[in-house]
Amino acid sequence: MSLLQDPFYVVKEEVQQSVNGVTALYKRWRELLETTNTANNDEFKWTTNELKSGIKSIEWDLQDLDDTISIVESNRQKFKLEQQEVENRKKFINDTKSTIKRMKEDLQAASTKGKQEHDKREALMGSRKGAGGRFDALDQAIISDNQDYIDDQASRQQQLMHDQDQDLTQLSNTVSTLGQMGQAISSELSVQSRILDNLTAKVDDTSGRLSGVMRRLNKLIESASDRTQWCIIGVLAVLLIGLIILVFYV
Repeated sequence: MSLLQDPFYVVKEEVQQSVNGVTALYKRWRELLETTNTANNDEFKWTTNELKSGIKSIEWDLQDLDDTISIVESNRQKFKLEQQEVENRKKFINDTKSTIKRMKEDLQAASTKGKQEHDKREALMGSRKGAGGRFDALDQAIISDNQDYIDDQASRQQQLMHDQDQDLTQLSNTVSTLGQMGQAISSELSVQSRILDNLTAKVDDTSGRLSGVMRRLNKLIESASDRTQWCIIGVLAVLLIGLIILVFYV
């Protein structure tokens, strides 16, 4: 394919002309940004809009050029372009993209936005001064109200923090009291457990003794007369009552 008939070079020339025009606009935009009040300068506003439009148009053209390279690479035999030529075309596109990217980033930079906001405030203050200071009293009232609001909020915040500290202190005391109560309950349960253990041991011992006495009594009853048996039963009943009293009251 003849380079003179290649549509890539036709578009490339148009893109290069657009880049040159946008570059000139960008330089003028930078000069106006740094040396003028952008809020009052109509030329700055016009330059900004034209610069954004020019960048957008170039981005579209570069996308078209990217598409043509993709087509060529997918069908090398048809277009018969050497690899070096393809690389040169890619380099032109990438270099142009980098140039446009720097301009676009500068347009959207925080420093640019900060300068424009500063210029807006200056323009606003200048218009107020030009009006003979009619708004000075209003400004002072607004500032005073704002300061009162800030002071009130600070006071509320301090009171809230103080209340929270008191609540935390009270909560800490409550937790400490509950801990002490838990320890007291634990100690009391330990004492009661020991008492129950001792009582159980005494009951078991008394039960063993009573079982032994009953065995002996049975043997004695079997070997004694009826009258003797009743005497023995009476004596044993008295002994049993005495043992019961001994277990529960001693």
